[in-house]
Amino acid sequence: MLWKIQNGQSSFWWDNWTGHGAIATYCPKYVHSIKTKVSYFILDKEWDIQRLVEILPDWLLQHVTPIKIGSETKQDYLIWKPATDGIFTNKEAWNDIREHRQKDLLINKAWHKNIPFKVSFLTWRLIKSKLPFTNNSVCRFVDMLVDCLCCANAQPETIQHFFMESEPAQFLWKLFGQPLGIKYRVKVVKVFLTEWWLTKRNNGVHKMIIHITPIIICWVMWKTDVRVDMETKGSSIGGAWNSKLNEF
Repeated sequence: MLWKIQNGQSSFWWDNWTGHGAIATYCPKYVHSIKTKVSYFILDKEWDIQRLVEILPDWLLQHVTPIKIGSETKQDYLIWKPATDGIFTNKEAWNDIREHRQKDLLINKAWHKNIPFKVSFLTWRLIKSKLPFTNNSVCRFVDMLVDCLCCANAQPETIQHFFMESEPAQFLWKLFGQPLGIKYRVKVVKVFLTEWWLTKRNNGVHKMIIHITPIIICWVMWKTDVRVDMETKGSSIGGAWNSKLNEF
């Protein structure tokens, strides 16, 4: 906050009217009375250079003298420096103190206004590797890899395998990708999602479908895997998965 000088009733020592905070901190050898007003250093609507020279260091004097003095019939007023119009708002204050970070394409694409929070949150967890697969930090206390039972040939159940390389994953990415002009190729999950979301869109509807399809596919795979595991209790899981995929 900065005081704009008009009639000079702001405190000379303690109010921030120079943009450098309280002048008292730069002039320790003087008595810093709060009653000392800025107007005491104004003469005929100009700065009284002789008085300023006596108490201010040279660097601060050079900063003070260019400060414009307003109308002596008006009160000094506060402005919010970060705002172009000088008006304080919560938005301007938040923008001033928050840490600005570069936008992350994958994180931004994980969310869509027409997708339920829990569905998008699953995709966010996938991107952040926060899903409970035995090869990541979420399952740090599990030392052995569990086989993915949704495939005919058992493979270690990792995030990469389950969402990208497994038989259900290949089926779903091809099923929904081909009509959108997106070819399925086995890649790192994050790379695949990035390329999917960067696909050229033809119109608004095409853009929305490209955006939400990976989110829904990941949700369907995760939810189906959990449901199949609970229903079969570890037996005939591969067959149960095929049954669920046939429903598509």
